[in-house]
Formats: sequence, C-alpha cells, structure tokens
Amino acid sequence: MIEVKASVSDIDIMVQKWGDILVPIYTEKPHHNGVAQLLGTGFIVQERSEFFLVTALHVVKEHAEELLIVNINSHSIPLNKMPFAISEEDDLAVSHLSIDWLSNNGIEKIKALPIDNNRTESESTGINFLIGFPGKKNIINPRLNKIKKYIQGTSFTAPVKNHQSKPHIRNPLVFHFSKKNAVDSDNKKVTPPSFSGNSGGPVLELVGIDSENELRFACRLSGIFVGWYEREKEIISIKSSTLRNFIHSKYWE
Repeated sequence: MIEVKASVSDIDIMVQKWGDILVPIYTEKPHHNGVAQLLGTGFIVQERSEFFLVTALHVVKEHAEELLIVNINSHSIPLNKMPFAISEEDDLAVSHLSIDWLSNNGIEKIKALPIDNNRTESESTGINFLIGFPGKKNIINPRLNKIKKYIQGTSFTAPVKNHQSKPHIRNPLVFHFSKKNAVDSDNKKVTPPSFSGNSGGPVLELVGIDSENELRFACRLSGIFVGWYEREKEIISIKSSTLRNFIHSKYWE
C-alpha cells in the first residue's frame, strides 16, 4: 500500500467534483433587490438505486409558513411538491425523489452520492470537509430564473471523541474547527465565510485508493452539517449511519 497523503489541491478537486450533488434551498419571497433568501443546503444521495434529497430539518421547519424552493439541475421546484420524512431528534429531513417525480419535473439526469461507500481498498486521509452554499455569496433570483452558485469547501481533521459542546441532536458526529487557524487553497491565512447557508450540506471524508500502485482520491459521506458551536470551536453533524438507518426505516421497513 502506497502512502496516503493529501494536499489542499486534492480537496479542491473533490469540492468541485461533488458540488453537483448540492441543492440550494431558498424562499420565494425576495429579500433584497429581487434576490431570494438562501436558507440552507440540501444534497442528493443514492441508496438501493433510489434517490433522496437530504437536508437539516431546521432549514425547512423554521420557514414552514413560506413557500420554499429548491433548484435541481437548473429546475426550480416548490418544496410543497416534495413530502419530507423528518426526525426531530436528529434534525434530519429526507425526501424520496422517485423516477416518476424526476420525470414529471423535467429532470433527466441527476448526480448523487452513495450513502454506503465504504470501499474495502480505501484508506482514510484523516481529512473531512463540508461543502455548501454560503448565504451571502449566492445570488438566486427566481423571477429572472438566475442562479449564481458559489460553493464553499471547509476542511477539518478527524472527529473528536470527547466534545465540549452540548449538541441539539442525539449521537452526533463532532469535528474541531477554529476559524483563527483557517487557510485558503494557497495555504494563506484567511477568514472563511460564515457557515450561514451551509446547514444541511454534506460532510465528506477524503479517502485514498491504491489503484495499481497509483494513488487516487475519492470521497465517502461522513455526515450532514447542522451547526457550528463557535465558543467550543466544534462542528456538529448527523452521522451517515443515522441517515441510512432513517431512510431504511421510513421507506423499506
């Protein structure tokens, strides 16, 4: 097995590669100059050849009285056409995207991340990263059908075992992250954008695969981002195993 060591550029490549699974969630009501308010991030996963939209429950619940919109492959779709299965304890919301539903909404192709992607030949790099839409950097004008997507990737190391925060979800996956130590893709100190708009986005683990003595990188789902505790410097996420068990309990068992 060759040595698995990743660089910042390897993370950047994965952010761009998997950015297509992201789904912005916003309100129909514009809040400034005709631009809609981005509330959070969703993403598409695949399990048993079926597709699901996943996000944090608080993203859609806190604005339940408003008409919420998602944008999938440049198609703007009202969320009232998408029934969600929810878990209050896990801050999780999931909607099944059936083949008929995709066809009826004009979506011919869709990119998704398999939930269970634990390849036996892969080895962890010890790096995880969140991808999502920072709220203040994305322009969404549904009236002009204009979508300007800016994807934020934020990396951090392995989960912490003894977290200091008191998360609002059961059995969380927690990572340490300090904005003071953040660097950009050129390894220069930077103040990262706010996590606002990233709620519901995927936390991915970067893994290395030895392919005929050549190292290549891939990703597997670690969790779903639901909050950042600034004082404790901890990122809170739902475990991927929690998501998988929830989908099986709601749709197949």
